Formats: sequence, structure tokens, C-alpha cells
Amino acid sequence: MPDARERSAIVRLGQFGWGARAVSMALISFFLIGAAVTYDAAQAGGIDGSMRQFTQFRWGQGVVAVVAVGFIAYGLFCIVSARHQRLGGPRND
Repeated sequence: MPDARERSAIVRLGQFGWGARAVSMALISFFLIGAAVTYDAAQAGGIDGSMRQFTQFRWGQGVVAVVAVGFIAYGLFCIVSARHQRLGGPRND
């Protein structure tokens, strides 16, 4: 088990990473709803398209940079927390 300091760092990485994922899904939803309202399927896109479109806003590049750092934090969270996972296999009771 990790000590309190390591656990706190893992939790912070996870919180920041999950937050970045939530923001990226909100951006995708924003452009998807915009495409539905205007009947323009070209506006809809995945993560790449949404981020690329969002950088056209004046403050969009900063948001995209924070999301990118958050994705890195999420990846680190997955790597660091993987060694503390308890996986149980099937039981034959």
C-alpha cells in the first residue's frame, strides 16, 4: 500500500486527469450540439476536431493546453495507480 504522501499524489493526478477528460467531453458535446442545431455535420468531430476548432477562440489555446497537461496527468495516474490495483479472478466456490 502507498504511504499517505504517495496516495495524495496519486489522488491529485487522478482528479486533474479526470477533470481534463470531463472538459474534453464537454468540448466535444459543445461542437456536437452546435452541429445538430445548424444541421452542419462538418462541425461535429472527435477529440482532435473539437480541440482544433476550440483553438480558434481567443482563450481556446490556453484551455486546450490545460487539457493536454491533464491528459498527461491522467496517463501518469493510470501508470502509477496500476501497481496498487487489486484484481480478483473468477472464483469457484
